[in-house]
Amino acid sequence: MQSAAQAIVEVLEAAGVRAVFGVPGVHNLPLFDALESSFILTVVTRHEGSAAHAADGYARATGRPGVVITTTGPGAANAVAGIGEAWAASSPVLHLTTQVASEVLEAEAYRAVLHQSKAQIDFFRPITGFTESVDRSERAAPAVERALESVVTGRPRPAYVEVPHDLLGAPAGGPPQNRGSPPSRPPSLPGMKAALQHTEQGGFEDPPRPREPRRPQDPPQPPEPGGLEEAAAQLEGARRVMIWAGGGVVHSSAAAELVRLAERLSAPVVTTFMGRGAMSDEHPLAVGLPPHELPVAELLGSSDIVLAVGTDLDGTMTQNGALRLPAKLIHIDLDPAQVGKNYPAQGLIGDAAVLLAALDDALARRGVDRTEAQGHVAEHLRALKASVWGELEADPRSREAAGFVRALRRVAPAETIFVADMCIAGYWCAGYLPVPGPRRLLYPMGWGTLGFGWPAALGAAAAGVGPVVAVVGDGGFMYG
Repeated sequence: MQSAAQAIVEVLEAAGVRAVFGVPGVHNLPLFDALESSFILTVVTRHEGSAAHAADGYARATGRPGVVITTTGPGAANAVAGIGEAWAASSPVLHLTTQVASEVLEAEAYRAVLHQSKAQIDFFRPITGFTESVDRSERAAPAVERALESVVTGRPRPAYVEVPHDLLGAPAGGPPQNRGSPPSRPPSLPGMKAALQHTEQGGFEDPPRPREPRRPQDPPQPPEPGGLEEAAAQLEGARRVMIWAGGGVVHSSAAAELVRLAERLSAPVVTTFMGRGAMSDEHPLAVGLPPHELPVAELLGSSDIVLAVGTDLDGTMTQNGALRLPAKLIHIDLDPAQVGKNYPAQGLIGDAAVLLAALDDALARRGVDRTEAQGHVAEHLRALKASVWGELEADPRSREAAGFVRALRRVAPAETIFVADMCIAGYWCAGYLPVPGPRRLLYPMGWGTLGFGWPAALGAAAAGVGPVVAVVGDGGFMYG
């Protein structure tokens, strides 16, 4: 009969998981044994924190769930920083871990058995959107299925599932399901070596990723007509519109809708560090510079209205609220709690792609078409960028960093994924590296977690979606 561990692996396969990251331990060995007969690539790291960051890097590079497997107690606790970073960055990561034997767990008493922690699950409740502790072997696979659904529904947050180690080898309680067809090039070796070989060979030939990683029964909801029309009226009445695009645009695969609306309004687009690539920096309406640069801050402050999309207007991007934005602010976000949190705003709650398309349609019905102004706006932005870059390259304090960023962009193919750590070179990449498309710059803007860069780059490489460059300092590299 199928074991709970085998049933869990089936659920991962059915969900489209193509790689997992983790550290084997005496409690979770049944999971790694089940993975031996799966087409899922198993990447073994030296530390659970690195495994969590690698799963996060995989998730950010692909938009699919990243999975980290740890063992009980210190193994699970070692993943806290990585899961916290994924939570702060709204990254779809599943943390699958083990627990002490079920009879010990049920006793609800600390018996000092191997790896036992008091309320291990409570480490993760504040930094996940879903937690579940499994108490019967037949409930393990359904719990993992619910967790995977949670990370791709609504605003992404990590999920946590713990299974007592004695239940992993117990019967799953149901007949084995069809395991499906493996990819055309299944991996043959575990660990980092296999991940690197897999990447060199071009990665898996996965089926096309759906544009929106939602359940079919949970489609994006249409916008409320009243709020949409009011927002369209404000945009119609404004002459100087700017768009502030955050990570929610990337999550919603809304780049095309963003570009279409920006072009209709001839609106310059500023992207946050999490939103880099939402509009290619090669687009004539892309500002391509961080908002703390004085000319960009002045451009934002002098606009009539700002349309903020998929962002919390966080302290790092707004200099802790010191950045001056116009009184008129329209804020689109999937999460109502983000709207008005840091700046007063008219809120439109929903999926970025749906709402941007709806706004574009509403403006089209009103006859709004300012595309003829795009040339003038683009010329102004070209002059602004030339001025900022000229100052950066002339200043001895920034000359070397500016040259470094430009050299990286010059030698790397457009499809390269840059993964930056919390280091000086990483800061410069986050703010100034030209990014030609979404999911091409991964940066730990969530928690600002040192040690993210190298393992997250390995996770992105395991996805096989393009060449990967890690930008890390010596200290952060040694974390991995």
